[in-house]
Amino acid sequence: MIDTTKGIRKGYVTFADILGWKGKWREKEMAEAVSTLIDIEKEIKKSIRKAENEQIIELSKGVLSKYFGDEGYNYSEYHKFLYDLKSTKYFEIEKKISSTKAKIDELYKNNDERLKKANEYLAKLESDTKTGESQENKDEIKKIIEESKASLDQADELSKKSVFAYEELYAEQVRYQKEFEEDFFNVRINLDIKLISDTFILTSHGKDPKLEAYYHTKILQQLIGLCLKNEMLVRGATSYGEYYGMDMVFIGPAIDDAASWHELGEEIGVFFTPKALLSTDENNLQICLDERIINHAQPKLKGIRLNSYIINWSSNYDDFIQIIKKYDTISPEISSKILNSKKRSEELLKEIKR
Repeated sequence: MIDTTKGIRKGYVTFADILGWKGKWREKEMAEAVSTLIDIEKEIKKSIRKAENEQIIELSKGVLSKYFGDEGYNYSEYHKFLYDLKSTKYFEIEKKISSTKAKIDELYKNNDERLKKANEYLAKLESDTKTGESQENKDEIKKIIEESKASLDQADELSKKSVFAYEELYAEQVRYQKEFEEDFFNVRINLDIKLISDTFILTSHGKDPKLEAYYHTKILQQLIGLCLKNEMLVRGATSYGEYYGMDMVFIGPAIDDAASWHELGEEIGVFFTPKALLSTDENNLQICLDERIINHAQPKLKGIRLNSYIINWSSNYDDFIQIIKKYDTISPEISSKILNSKKRSEELLKEIKR
């Protein structure tokens, strides 16, 4: 049985699907549409890597400078650092004990043979009374035997010490790695995106609520923009809470909340559910508001009035208009969504120009 408790996170979850996807599925260009969605997912993954790079640069100059030094690290250097963290110390360990190993080998090599020959010769002398060897010679051979035994004892002791030294350095390395990983986990924001059918699922978690809100909404803004550039209308909802995400399995309160709200949208774009709204301190969203990533608004929903936050996608207004111009007809079932979206984008543009 899988221990799901290890995959439980707490953070933002966004469900965002493509409007009119059922129609595309029946059309001949379905394969092209699927390919486009996969390409969008890949591009967002690149954006997530870029966001991680930004974090690493800032963190390596701040709270993690004791590991990185004063220069700061980019994303590739960070991974080199992790490799070095796991390997360099081991090289140092080997270097530190290599001279000891050489000495041990030499002691064993020289004295094993010496001890063997001395013992054989002494046994022969003591069993053969006709040799006429003096007691003095016997004592000399016994001395050689004792010296060889002492050298071998020394080799044994050095061997034990080298193993002990290795274990100590290894333990020190493990402690260092654990300390770094704990420190890094306490400050970094983890983001991920998955594509299931026509729905994007963006998740995030971390211990800095301001950073998490910033990066999650910034990636959402890019996702909406990419969809519009690729002639796809996307709408969705962002929740907050506990969730379990592993491979393509998503369960938990935040997943249920985002899933139940995202299809209520009567305009393109993404809004905060009441749960996300109540779980987020407005101070943590100030940078998102300042950079016009999000806006205070009343999203158009089916039969519900909600004062919340929406992702600002006004920079892609022209892309939206180009999509609408290509429609031969606008069916009644999507007309309200199109008109609401046009009105919303115009409102957002006016706000920016103020």
